[in-house]
Amino acid sequence: MLETIRWWFSFRRNVNFWDWMKDNYSPPDLKRLANEATDCNLHEGWDPLGDQSMDQFIGSYELRRKTAKRLYGRYGADIWHVCLGVCDNTKDENLLHGLSRLELADKVDGPFLFEDFMLRNAMKRAANQILDDINNKHTHS
Repeated sequence: MLETIRWWFSFRRNVNFWDWMKDNYSPPDLKRLANEATDCNLHEGWDPLGDQSMDQFIGSYELRRKTAKRLYGRYGADIWHVCLGVCDNTKDENLLHGLSRLELADKVDGPFLFEDFMLRNAMKRAANQILDDINNKHTHS
């Protein structure tokens, strides 16, 4: 419970998405995010034979949705900046063409899934960037 409250307050404490990521994730967590942030199915449905009841599944889905919406609302410009880093002016006709090359792009079919798709890709790319910065500090020390 206290961890959740600390996490929600971190939105106010951190000026940008990178600071928020550094504040909330340890290097092992960042490694996991770099590897697993887009390793999912955006259209996951409830499995009646799975570990969660229907109410638990709906609760976790709503929590994920609220979290993505809040992060996107607070750090939307940073999330776009990170994701647009994949765009290549020599190859892409427009920005959407560039975004279509991100992982999970073919799974997006609505506004919430677009926010989730952008957030997952931004977290993956930001985690890799932060880990590179950490590694560069250790090699130059």
